[in-house]
Amino acid sequence: IMGLPRLRFLRRKNLEYSFIGEKLTEQQVNSAFQTLRNDIPELAREFLTVVPSQPADESVPHYKLVLVTEREDEDGDRADPIAARCDQILAEINREYKSKRESGRLGPVRLLRLDRNSFVRKLNGKHASSWEAQFKFLPFYRQTWEFAHLKLEQTTTSN
Repeated sequence: IMGLPRLRFLRRKNLEYSFIGEKLTEQQVNSAFQTLRNDIPELAREFLTVVPSQPADESVPHYKLVLVTEREDEDGDRADPIAARCDQILAEINREYKSKRESGRLGPVRLLRLDRNSFVRKLNGKHASSWEAQFKFLPFYRQTWEFAHLKLEQTTTSN
């Protein structure tokens, strides 16, 4: 294209996010969610999503498993059995993820419980008031949790 070679990556079509080489894909996340719902029947009708997270005050990144539900808990519980099982499933599906977890270069999945409006507000910022028309519920988000909070802070300060 204009004198430059056109590059095409094979077998990387579904690459969604990679902190340090784990190359976690939406397909893998969907598969993990299916197994998680089979293992924990009360999740069968709940919305789940994964959001990458790399807090400035922590040395290793991790993924947040967000359960959109009635009960809110934003602390990111590291000991929650749902998060632990999701972490285990992702390690079974993705060898690189497992390697990064075992080496300590990637932290365990943390569970957040948010109600629908809080979830939309945090990930969609300025469009939160019209979320039905503007927001798509996805199983996997590429932006980090911290970027979503920065975007929300910028939106609220500019209003």
